[in-house]
Formats: sequence, structure tokens, C-alpha cells
Amino acid sequence: MRYLRSILTKNVLSQLLLLLITCTMIYIILPKLIYYTSKDSIVKSELDLNERLMSEMDDYIKGINRFTSFICNDPTITDLVKDIQAHKNNGNKSETILENHLANASNNYYMDSYQVIHVYLRLDNGEIITSVGMTDSLKQYVSNLFQFKYNRETNNCFLSEPFSSSDPRQEGVFVDHSTKVFCYFSPYVNPYGCTGELVVVSSYDTIINIFKSYAKDNIDFMLLNQDNTPMYPGKSFADSHINMGMIQESANQEFYNFETYKYIDNGLLSARNSLYSKWKLVRYDSEAELMKSSVDICNKIILMLVICTFLYCIFSILVTQKSLIAVKSISKKMKEISKGNYGARLTVNTHDEIEVLGEAFNQMADKLEKNIHELMEQERREQDMRYSLLVSQIDPHFIYNAMNTITYLASSNRPEAVIEVNRSIIGILKDRLRVGCFRVSDTLRQEIETIQNYLIIQGYRYSDLFDVRWDLDESLLDIEVPKNILQPLVENALYHGVLANKDENGDIMGGYITVSVRKDGDLLVLSVKDNGIGMPQSTIDKIMLSENGALDNNRKGEHIGLCNIFARLRYIYQDDFTFQIESQAGMGTKIEIKISIRDGAQAEQNS
Repeated sequence: MRYLRSILTKNVLSQLLLLLITCTMIYIILPKLIYYTSKDSIVKSELDLNERLMSEMDDYIKGINRFTSFICNDPTITDLVKDIQAHKNNGNKSETILENHLANASNNYYMDSYQVIHVYLRLDNGEIITSVGMTDSLKQYVSNLFQFKYNRETNNCFLSEPFSSSDPRQEGVFVDHSTKVFCYFSPYVNPYGCTGELVVVSSYDTIINIFKSYAKDNIDFMLLNQDNTPMYPGKSFADSHINMGMIQESANQEFYNFETYKYIDNGLLSARNSLYSKWKLVRYDSEAELMKSSVDICNKIILMLVICTFLYCIFSILVTQKSLIAVKSISKKMKEISKGNYGARLTVNTHDEIEVLGEAFNQMADKLEKNIHELMEQERREQDMRYSLLVSQIDPHFIYNAMNTITYLASSNRPEAVIEVNRSIIGILKDRLRVGCFRVSDTLRQEIETIQNYLIIQGYRYSDLFDVRWDLDESLLDIEVPKNILQPLVENALYHGVLANKDENGDIMGGYITVSVRKDGDLLVLSVKDNGIGMPQSTIDKIMLSENGALDNNRKGEHIGLCNIFARLRYIYQDDFTFQIESQAGMGTKIEIKISIRDGAQAEQNS
């Protein structure tokens, strides 16, 4: 009960503290909730501001566009252009009159002087007429724009990039104090069918004045031309959230569709297209800038949050430090046990449920360590017994057939043959009885001798039906290999290969078996090959998927020997061996084993 009261007290204090923090967090989050609930109206107000500024610029450009329409339809200009194109005698006089008329056109159509600083008219026949006072350098600049920028087919109405005039104070009929100007290109078509291009030189500083309020308020914006080139950035690219990659990507996705916006990087990216200039206003407002009205409140709330968090941390440390240390210790010891350190134990003195948990953990660790040692010892005994059974397994049919062979030889009065067969049987049985000492390996020489004893017996039973060919490297015969690994391969080749290969009358056709022992680098290669009936792929797959060898299947004719060998190789070498079966119907079977060269002691130790 004492432990229960202690943990309940801690729990109540934690709940009260959590309630206090939750209330504080709600109070802090409230301004953002207000922002998100009224975000649409905030966005609308920002877009309305963009619309107002772009509308001012559109009005400015619209006035220039209207002026070009007046020029195209002005009867006086139309007649003068016609005279100039006709190359009449008074052509030079008409050109002078036209230059002066162009200079006074803005007054005639009530245009402001900063809207129309100069007029440049280029006819398709090559004639160029400009308003009075246009400098040669400015004419050359406009001519270059024709060559490199303007194309009548693609740029119906085109605004050039702003540039500084060589003479910042233009002297002419239109007097303007602009330091920067831009050119407005428009096709020229008069009622008589005369065509060309009309260029109006206008003040760029007037457009800049429209957006000075943006720049003054440190708003992150950019004014882009029709090529998405920044004309007037509110901030440098280093300080702006708007980058050229974003501009290009958005332009490719048709983001600038008259007016639109989207949220990026915890802020609002808005864009507004000009209807007349194809220029664009791109603006970025961070979430903090959109919440300027509640900045002071947020700062106070953040201060309160810092104070509350600091007090909470101190209180939490004082109240739960001892318990947290105990829990951390339990966690650490559990990790040690999961990694195999079953002797890990801990001491907890918190006088609550955590101390009871620590004691239970120690008891569990004691039982776990004891059970694991018992299981490991039992598993080792079972594995040793199981391997011994695999090695010593002898097909009862072999003993039965061998006894029949001895009976047959004895009745035929062939005592020497009976003695030879009997000695071979004794040799095989003696070799199998040696498994009792858990010796898992033997020399290749002993393995070959066991095979020869086996073949002596089978030779008397199936005389003249098979032949054995030996391909042995004599220098390898003293190497130790897993015991009884070759004889089952020879037996399998004989029964399931050579003797199973029969003709149309059911008579055994006979064949040969080749036993090979060679070295391939650091590997010992053992192979048994026959030219018998072959083996279907389904049987090969079953052998390769065998887990427990012949112990899982004791039926005659199921390639028990191969499953037995595969299981024992896996027991000794795990995955560090190769067991390959190559077989083709009517062509025979080849079984090849590749294992690392070990001495007998090493093989037994690794097993």
C-alpha cells in the first residue's frame, strides 16, 4: 500500500502539471488558430493589394497602348507615312513634319510627358522616323532591341527591360527627369495598309514609384518581365525566399495564370499577371508577416511558455529523478540480456512499484539463465545423437541382400568368395560401429576402403552390370572429411542410376560409375558420376530443400543417402559448402561436393 500511495501521488502531480501545460499550450496556440480560421480573408487582402498595384501599372501601360492605337489611326500621320512611302518630291519635308507631329502627339491625345518620352516608327520599307529630340544612342539601342529581342510574330506587344539613357535629361518636346526608361513595342498598321513597328519610350521610374511602398515595408517581392527576368526585386536573391528555380518551375507549370497563390515554405507565394504588359508581380509573405497583428501577443505567450517549461523541467526532475534512473537501469539491463549477457542483474531502491519490478526482473533473469543453459546442453546432446544416427544409418535391404549373396555363394561351393564378401561386410559394419565415439570425420583413404568393401559385395550380386572408375589424387587421401560421405553417393549412383537404366525388355543395360577426388584452390572437390537413367528436377529440388536428411523419410527409393549427406554437411559446415546435382534424363547424374580442407580435429571442433 505504501508503494501504491507513492506512485499515485506522483501520478496525480504529473496529471496536474500536464493539465497546466495543456492549458498554457492552448493559450499559446490560440493566435495561430485565429490566423488559420481567418486565413482566407488575410490572403484576400494581400491579393487585393497585389491587384491594386498591378492595376496601377496596367493603367500606365494601357495608356501607352491606347496612345499607339491613336498613332496608327491618326489621319495626319497616316497621310504623311503614305507620302514618305510613295517617295514623293516632298518626302523629306513630310518626314520632318511627321517627326514634329510625333513629338506633339502626346499633347494632342492628352498623354503625360513621362508616359511618352519619345516615339520611334520603323516602316517595313526601311524608313525610320522618330520624334524630335531622340538621341542617336537611344535610336541605336532601340535598333538593337529590334535585332535581338523583338519579333512581330511572337511579341505582339512587347516591353523591353529598363535601361539607363546616355543622357539622363532628355531634351525635346517631352522633358522628363527619368534616370531609367523602357521601350513599348507595338505593330503599326494604318488604314492605308502601311505596316511597320511603333516604339514608345516611356519612364520606368514611374512604374518603380508604384511599388516603392512594397520596398519601403521590406516586402519580399519581384517584378518580372515576360521572360521571367527580375526587373525590380524588393530584396536581393540572397535574402529572398523567391529564387530563379522556383520562378522557372512555376512558369513551366503555368502558375502565373492572371492571379493565383499557393503555400510554400511556411508562407504564401502569390502572383499577379499584368493584362497589358505580360509582366508579373511575384510576392512571398512568411507566416510571421501574415500574423503581424498578433506578434506582441505571441512574444508574451512564448515567454510564458519558456517560464512554464523551465519550471516543469525542474519540478519533473525533483519528483521523478530517482524513478527515472531506476527505469533507465532496468532498460539497460534488459538490453544486456537481449544481447546475450544473461548474468546481468540490478539493484533498485525506489520503495515503490519500480522496486518490485526490479526484483521480479532479477528473478526472471535467474530463471532465464538457468533455462537457457539447460536448453543449450539438451540441444547439444540431441544434435550429437542425431548426427550419430545419420552417420551410422545402414539400409536394412543392403544387409538382407548381402546375406542372400553369401547364401548363394555358399550353395555354389565358392568359399573364397563367401570369405571375401563376409570380410567386406565386417569392414563396413566395423566402420559404422566407430561412430559410437562421436567421431564425425575420417580420412579419404578409409572412405575409399569402405567404398571398395561395398563394391565387392555388389560386384558378386550384380556381376558384369557395372564398372567403377577411379580418379583419385593420391596426395589428398590422408585429408579428413565427414565420415561416410562418399559411400552413399556410390550406392545412389548404382541403385538409382546404373541399375535403374533398363531397355525395352526390362533388362538392365549396365553402365559405369566414376569416383573423383581433386583439389580446387583451398577447396576439396568430391564427385560421383554415373551414366544411368538420370534424376528428375523435382527429386533434386526435394533433396536440396531437405532439412533433416533420412530421419524425416525412411522409405525405400527416395534417395535417402543424398538427403542424409546434405543434412550432415549442413550440420558441420552450416552454409560454407557446395552440394551440386547435375542430371539429365537418359544421360546420367553427377553429384559434386566442395568443402574446405580441414584436419580431423578442426572438423570435430566446428561440428
